[in-house]
Amino acid sequence: MRYRPCSDGNAGLRERLKKLAGQHCLHGYRMLHSRLRIDGWMINVKRTYRVYREEGLMVRKRRRKKLRVPERQPLVRPMQPNEVRSMDFVFDELASGRRVKTLTSFFHQFFQQREQGTVVRPPRRKIE
Repeated sequence: MRYRPCSDGNAGLRERLKKLAGQHCLHGYRMLHSRLRIDGWMINVKRTYRVYREEGLMVRKRRRKKLRVPERQPLVRPMQPNEVRSMDFVFDELASGRRVKTLTSFFHQFFQQREQGTVVRPPRRKIE
């Protein structure tokens, strides 16, 4: 006496699932399950998932589109002072506990003087 495998009773479900997956190729097993429910199939979502996996109907993950990287351009060296500004945010906290966010701006002239060895710093303001 040998073991005879019996059918799992999912032949009709497999055919319908394949047909739906062919019509709606971007739908996953949950969407196909809801379509089966609309068609009158009263089955569990776990059963739909199991048959879906056994049939190899997985939706392929979309790959991210590779964007073309523009060619790098060398930075243009400024010809005159004050042609370029450097900006940065500075965060500080006052004695009262209030936080202050300040946008600081430095002129290119300051950096040129620094390269030459004579540093003239911009005037500092007192925060009261």
